[in-house]
Amino acid sequence: MELLSRIGSFFLLLIALGCTPEVGRVSTPVERVVVVGAGVAGLTAARSLDRAGIPVVVLEARSRIGGRASTIDVGAARLDAGGSWLQSVVDNPVAQYMDARGLDYVPHRYDSVLGWEEGVGPISAAELDELEDRAIRMFRDKSDLLSALGSDASVADGIDRFIEQKGYDEVSARRTRAMLRGVAELDTSGPAEVIALDHWYEESGLAGGDHLPVGGYRRLVEALAEGLDIRLGQTVVSVAYDDTGARVRTSSGDEFTGSQVIVTVPLGVLKAGAIAFTPALPDAKRQAIDRLQMGNLEKIILVFDQAFWLDAFDRDALVYMASKEGANPVFVDFTDDAGAPTLVAFYGGGYSRTMQSMEPATADPILIDDALAALSEALQRSVPAPVATHVTHWSRDPLCHGSYSFIPIGASPADHDALAAPVLDRILFAGEATYYAYNGTIHGAFLSGLREASRLGGARLEGIR
Repeated sequence: MELLSRIGSFFLLLIALGCTPEVGRVSTPVERVVVVGAGVAGLTAARSLDRAGIPVVVLEARSRIGGRASTIDVGAARLDAGGSWLQSVVDNPVAQYMDARGLDYVPHRYDSVLGWEEGVGPISAAELDELEDRAIRMFRDKSDLLSALGSDASVADGIDRFIEQKGYDEVSARRTRAMLRGVAELDTSGPAEVIALDHWYEESGLAGGDHLPVGGYRRLVEALAEGLDIRLGQTVVSVAYDDTGARVRTSSGDEFTGSQVIVTVPLGVLKAGAIAFTPALPDAKRQAIDRLQMGNLEKIILVFDQAFWLDAFDRDALVYMASKEGANPVFVDFTDDAGAPTLVAFYGGGYSRTMQSMEPATADPILIDDALAALSEALQRSVPAPVATHVTHWSRDPLCHGSYSFIPIGASPADHDALAAPVLDRILFAGEATYYAYNGTIHGAFLSGLREASRLGGARLEGIR
């Protein structure tokens, strides 16, 4: 069952992906580069430049590297709080890099999924398959839905119209709506009422199935960072540039100069205006920043003494359809990879925005209790208290303001391209939000870093190992 591949991507397109994106070189001399941000995009760009012999320094606001690729310990479990999956390995440049560095990854399958509707009961495997097929059919009917609804329609509008056209009975319509909303919100991380139907599921896919990096993404970011000049605790507050170069100032008052700067901070940081650019960024770029949005995909990590759920069912995941619209967590078993009995509940969209607007001290106990109650109902047994828990708060994190980017109503893929465009060949931009084909992914961030480094004469993928 493909239901949980990238938590909602139902079909993958086999493409021939070049190792390094082809872009034009800057016309200005490249003497020393300042990279803002030590996430996957920033580290990849810096490593490419360093391997080409170009002096580079990386400034990172956090006390660690990796950005949203963050491997943490929760009790005895080790797993990723941010990006989890190596989404397909055929032609995936991250997989190619990991292979070259001897970093292992293992398949993570969702061959068996339990479905449950709150207050109603189990959803059969056959019905889950049918609900999945309906999501595929809705995607295939997207052009017809847009013709009827207009180009400014949301995914929620499309779901309502699709269900109306099909004439499903009450139960089937309710479950179809819950499934389609869950697919859209967990995949894009935005609320269904905000996601642009016109650009839903336009992402290009890779083939090869989902995998998990052994030991988490920490090993990848450590490999990328090896030997680089990285300054932690350096929060960039301003970037000034002209035809002679660029100056970067941090909150501590330190100043770094370079012939070019590569800005790799998340879209949410740019939207918050946390970095002052002098002169101001071009109108097209500022408008793109305003139009694109950051989503709210979060995780509830539950670590137990024993994998008690295996006594009730031998499944890889649980799709729970809650009575509260949008509150549809998907539970995934990470036990084999985390090193301890571990379930992770993913939730996103409007429900996530609501919960993340509350203080963690208030929201976290509610989220954990609701997750345990959902497990208890679906497994039809009492659930022991977890020995360790962790709730992510990417939406509240001032260094990202969300999980990853998506296209809302009123925006378009052109906004991702505008965000990626260099300014005066002095200020360059990388990060998942600048790579439309793979926004919201680790490999999108990785490719964007290679792309910007290549503008400056950086080494190609095969040369950064």
